[in-house]
Amino acid sequence: MKPDKIGVHTTHCCTRHGCKYGDKDCPVVTGQVKQEYLCEECGDVPLLRDQEYVYLRCTRCGERIKLGRNAGGGWWGGFPGMTDFLLEHSGCGTQDIKLEWE
Repeated sequence: MKPDKIGVHTTHCCTRHGCKYGDKDCPVVTGQVKQEYLCEECGDVPLLRDQEYVYLRCTRCGERIKLGRNAGGGWWGGFPGMTDFLLEHSGCGTQDIKLEWE
């Protein structure tokens, strides 16, 4: 595959759902490059497996809680405190609770 075509694949193709363009030599599907985003079938957010931390944040009051840390392919921490956080913010509305990562 031509190097100038690889970037299109990293932003649109999926290791799970395949090549958006039907290319048999898709660099994402063959494992030559890492997929940068979830495909259109998965959704349009960065892959959580590539993030170090995941958080819940209430946009109404600004409070944020760290849910877990990526431990190389799995999340460590079991998301402690998530239930308490959601109960404390039950009056804020589900649209105010956002998942964040970095």
